[in-house]
Amino acid sequence: MGNNRCPGQDRRYWKPEDIFEVRCPQCGSTVELWKDEGVSRCSNCGTPVVNQRVAQGCAQWCRFAEECLGFRAGENGGAFSIEQKLTGLIKSFFGEDARSFKHSLSVLGWAERIMEKEGGKPPVVKASAILHELAGEVNSSGPDKNFSVPEKHALLDMMMNSAGITETLKKEVKNVISRFFYGNGQESTEYFIFSDAHALSELQEDLASCGCIHLSEFYTRSGKKLAEKLVSQRT
Repeated sequence: MGNNRCPGQDRRYWKPEDIFEVRCPQCGSTVELWKDEGVSRCSNCGTPVVNQRVAQGCAQWCRFAEECLGFRAGENGGAFSIEQKLTGLIKSFFGEDARSFKHSLSVLGWAERIMEKEGGKPPVVKASAILHELAGEVNSSGPDKNFSVPEKHALLDMMMNSAGITETLKKEVKNVISRFFYGNGQESTEYFIFSDAHALSELQEDLASCGCIHLSEFYTRSGKKLAEKLVSQRT
């Protein structure tokens, strides 16, 4: 794309209806949203406000979608829709250069590779990978560092609602994330895949930054093989 800005993302080309106002769900104050803003914050109370009308439809056909938005288009319409919307939301929330955003995409990439061999429900695994940074430790860095655990869970709900995730799938995603961070919930194929993908992402980051090798216990055969391959390439 070079240095040219996509016309669909360039606000100079937008119309008045591409900017609209909503009410903060916490205090009722007016919050202005642009059509490409996945998440904004209430200027009065600081509550995150998810844009239910976020528009990134160009990702379905534009050949620069991966470079522009940071995700790959898939063939399955439902799974693609979830991936598209959630990725846009966390990109807006964290910022595309933030470690949390890049880490989430890394976990997503590893999860996709593991699912090729291990199966699992793609919408649950993908949503868990994309959203898990929002529910991390209370003292985590980033824009959500001062959020309490209930506030983070509420933010997860808002984003999943905005992406059109069903109640059944929402429960499965929250189960995976809660099991990973807090030890609550049930183990499942989706949890095993997500956990191994997260471990692979951290291993890759450690190898790149300091050459450290820390092999975690892996749940899946595919995850273990990918980890061994990563290490062998560095030694």
